Amino acid sequence: MKLKVNGETREIDLPPDTPLLWALRDGLGLTGSKIGCGMALYGACTVHLDGAAVRACVTPPLSAVGEREVLTIEGLSADGSFAAAGTACVDFETVEFVAKLAALRAHTP
Repeated sequence: MKLKVNGETREIDLPPDTPLLWALRDGLGLTGSKIGCGMALYGACTVHLDGAAVRACVTPPLSAVGEREVLTIEGLSADGSFAAAGTACVDFETVEFVAKLAALRAHTP
C-alpha cells in the first residue's frame, strides 16, 4: 500500500485496517506523533490530513486515508531541524500545539 507522507509517497507493508498512528510510527518510523490516550483527548497524535489537523489515533485506517496527504510533526520544518531536535524530547502538548498552529497558519491569510 502507498501512503503520501511529508511530501513523499512511501510504500508501506501493513494491513489496510491499520490505524494511521501505528502506520506512521511502526511502519515508517515517524515517532514524533505520540501515543497518548488512544481516544483523541490529548492531541499527542495530531497530524495533518489534507491540511486539517486530525488525531491520528482515531483517524480512519490506511485503506480510508488512501492518496490523501499526511503531514507529521517531522514534516513541519522544511530542513528537518524541528524533527531532529524535537522528536526525542517533544512532549505530548507540543505536538498538538505545533500541528494546530501550522494548520491555522496554512488557512489564514
